[in-house]
Amino acid sequence: MNNEQPKRKFKDHIEQIVNIKDKDYYKSLTSEERKSFSPWLIIKYLSHCYELVPILGEYLPKMNDLTPEQTYKVLIGIIPKGDYTFKVINSKKKKGVVYSKDMIELLSKEYECSTQTSREYIEILYDIGEYQKTREFLFKKYGKKL
Repeated sequence: MNNEQPKRKFKDHIEQIVNIKDKDYYKSLTSEERKSFSPWLIIKYLSHCYELVPILGEYLPKMNDLTPEQTYKVLIGIIPKGDYTFKVINSKKKKGVVYSKDMIELLSKEYECSTQTSREYIEILYDIGEYQKTREFLFKKYGKKL
């Protein structure tokens, strides 16, 4: 019998921030799970909830230099516990998602994460309409041709 806890992913981080709010959650993440905790991507995702935009807008300028752990603690402190609707997010809908080898490689490099986590990021970027902009940014940053 395997007592190993399933690997926590991006959507688990969001659930912790908006509902569970365990102050020790970030410390409990493995080094691999911490790589899937991208403050930039989490804030982008959260900003697709109209109720959270004013809160994020107020605090975001003050969060630029925070570590991922500090970002997590700020987010669980400022976001009220609740059931939120995030526009355009549908985890079952993967139609039209392109898993470009180059994009997986660049995301893995940028966020120091596994290819599986990079694939999850690609799905999220598609869902929130940020895939093309992020792709162009990363290709330019790492000197790859589009």
